[in-house]
Amino acid sequence: MVQFIDRCNAALASLLVRGRVVCFAAALLLTLAAAVYLFGFRPLKYNRSMESFFPSADPSLQLYLKNKDWFGGEATLLVAYHDPKLWTPEGMKRQLELAAALRGLSALGVKAVNSLAESPAPRQPWLTIAEVVAAEPNNLAALREQVRSTSLYQGVFVADDLQTAAIVVQLRKHFADTDELARCLEAVRTTAKQVLGENPPSSGGPAVVGTHLLIHDVYQYTEADGARLQVVSVVLMGLVIAVSFRSVRWVVLPFLVIYAALYWAESIWALWRGELTMVSSAISSLVAVIGVCTVVHYGMHYRELRRHYDAHTALRRTLYDMNPPIFWTLLTTAGGFASLLICELKPVLDFAWIMVLATLLAGVATLGFLPFVVVGFRNRERLEVPGQNLIGQTLRSSLGWIQRRPALTIVCLLLPAAVVASGMYWLKPQTDFTNNFHRSTELYQAYDFVETRLGGAGQLDVVFDVPDLLTLDDKQLKELVARLRTLQKELGHLHQADGSELPGVTKVLGLVDFLDFFEQTLDSLDRSIASAARNSFNLPMRVKVLNGDVNEARQTLAGAGSLLDGIAGRLLRPEKRAALKAQVAQVQKQLDRFEQEPPGPHFWNRQAGKMRVTLQTRERLGGAEKVALIEAAQRKTAEVLGESSGPRATGIYLMLTNLITSVLDDQRLTFALALLFMFAMGLCAFRSLWLALIAMVPTVLPIVVILGTMGWLGLPVNIATAMLASVAMGMTIDSSLLYIYRFRQERQNGADFASALERTHTSTGLALIVANIALLLGFGVLALSQFIPLVHFGILTGLALFGGMLGNLLLLPLLLSLVPGFRGRGKPASPGIASPPAQPATAG
Repeated sequence: MVQFIDRCNAALASLLVRGRVVCFAAALLLTLAAAVYLFGFRPLKYNRSMESFFPSADPSLQLYLKNKDWFGGEATLLVAYHDPKLWTPEGMKRQLELAAALRGLSALGVKAVNSLAESPAPRQPWLTIAEVVAAEPNNLAALREQVRSTSLYQGVFVADDLQTAAIVVQLRKHFADTDELARCLEAVRTTAKQVLGENPPSSGGPAVVGTHLLIHDVYQYTEADGARLQVVSVVLMGLVIAVSFRSVRWVVLPFLVIYAALYWAESIWALWRGELTMVSSAISSLVAVIGVCTVVHYGMHYRELRRHYDAHTALRRTLYDMNPPIFWTLLTTAGGFASLLICELKPVLDFAWIMVLATLLAGVATLGFLPFVVVGFRNRERLEVPGQNLIGQTLRSSLGWIQRRPALTIVCLLLPAAVVASGMYWLKPQTDFTNNFHRSTELYQAYDFVETRLGGAGQLDVVFDVPDLLTLDDKQLKELVARLRTLQKELGHLHQADGSELPGVTKVLGLVDFLDFFEQTLDSLDRSIASAARNSFNLPMRVKVLNGDVNEARQTLAGAGSLLDGIAGRLLRPEKRAALKAQVAQVQKQLDRFEQEPPGPHFWNRQAGKMRVTLQTRERLGGAEKVALIEAAQRKTAEVLGESSGPRATGIYLMLTNLITSVLDDQRLTFALALLFMFAMGLCAFRSLWLALIAMVPTVLPIVVILGTMGWLGLPVNIATAMLASVAMGMTIDSSLLYIYRFRQERQNGADFASALERTHTSTGLALIVANIALLLGFGVLALSQFIPLVHFGILTGLALFGGMLGNLLLLPLLLSLVPGFRGRGKPASPGIASPPAQPATAG
């Protein structure tokens, strides 16, 4: 079987050399066709929806979508800003101008705009707050306290400091596509800056937040990152190749391999799925890393053989020698990405599929381009890497040092690693999604402003079943409203099962708040008509009004107006009658507003028999605290309304909490799966249990050290670092496979243990150093990302690969000496393998 594989490998190497022109032309045509398809038809689109984070069958996603359908979801934006002059005519005028400007965006998708300035004054609801500020400047202190104590205003339109204001912008429920939604979101942000100024949110400037805007900004940053990181990573690694090989063709080759693999993989993905998600911005950098490292290992071996053979023979021998280890390294790298396919996060799943495709296609692209590029032009080679003699001497010296002090080397490597690795116990997931972005970004500053000034940027909905409110009699409706009022009060002070208080809920809003405000409106009417108005506007009618059904209420008001115009009105003093008629007119105005923008449907869906209560929550809580808060909210709702109400929590707050808490579990599972896959691949590649086990040691060691370091430093596990262990392991084991493969070849060529180890250490060791310099640059480019998870992923993966290189150069030689039979005499050369001639061939 081994001889058959050797013969097939030799035949493939000869075929690639003879057919290099055809292979090159075919690969180039496929690349051009893929480029035309991708850039001409643009089949790949970023899916900017919240749904892109989760599998379509996810129960929490299904409830979230139903919640959007029942109540309009979270299609709202909050435009918050700080204004010390808010309670002056100037401040109110500025807010009215902003509200009017935002309403002017109705063609782009703005459905309604609500502001403090246009809201009814708590004790004079026939006047707006802006009108009271202008008319009664001496009573502003009382007005401010009334607003502060009104649940519909405090924490929604104005903060406790009474200088931080917010305007609520309601968007259309449905947009034609994400591009149309993006234009609307950017228009709202731009309009706010035009009216309020360009100051950043950290300086009190407009802070625009909302679920749609959060997802939009995530993809804005990732798309920009993808374009920038692709160029920078390819250029930097191209410089490494240029310095190492000092040859144009060796610089051109990785470019061809990278873009071929990338375009082929993206074209296949476009035909299969046709969309990208937020982690996709790292794909181009990773493909560049894989392509460059593959070319480096082929190139370094070719140049080594070129000292002894002519160009064609050296190429044939290079392909023969390197095809098997490169095959296994690409397969293990793809396996590392494939282990991510068990994750529940859709962005990670999509990323894994594309990277599996791109990794395997990088190997195909290399075989397609390399033979022609290497020998299709001038055949003269610069056979040494700059500093090669110094590097070689250093490698030989380090090898001698560790062989003389094996015990000390092992203790110095393994003992600190074990201590650092213990930090994995303290790994915690990233619980604040906004912390995934640089503090300098507008998104982070806006959410930080709302979180610190308005009491919390999170929104949690508790949805439950209710009977049809309009079919209940007055007593039943009052009992239900009383229970709803109790529920909202209890939800504002949640406790865990053991009785300890749970922090995080800063406000609770529901239909009851609007009913209470309706009651305050009636109480504020003149005594002569307040009692009659309260009797006429009974509780069922108030529910109808809040739901947009104002016909019956209009008739009641019309009757009151007729009375004032009739005999009853003539009994009043003229100024009294005028004042009462003005109050009736203002109530009529409020009815018109309720008809146009009814608040009721945002909290009660009569057709579905569902009601929701919305909790304003702190975003910056620990993962366990968030889970406890969500569970406590559901438990308290069932306790107050009964289990039959079927309370369930939903909303972006819950979705992101589930996403974040599942990250750590996914990391453990993918790490275990990648570990098993890497071991299986090592077993298949070497057909030796000892060698497979040895290859795992320098592979796993740097991973656990990096994860332990994250735990000690308090670096949270996020959506990208959850991929760290499996991806880094799949790429770190490549160095071990190449090292062991070369060592075994040297032994099969008849070299004794010491000679084989020295040749492997100086030749493959040099290739590993050059490749890892490219790797560090490639992953280091991710530090330029605006998306913090990609920054952490790039830096930590680069460090893990660097640690893997050190492990292979310092630890692997000692481990190889433990393999039974490896210290004996070398084996006879296998078929097709010959030792290099004593005299080098001409390099020309």
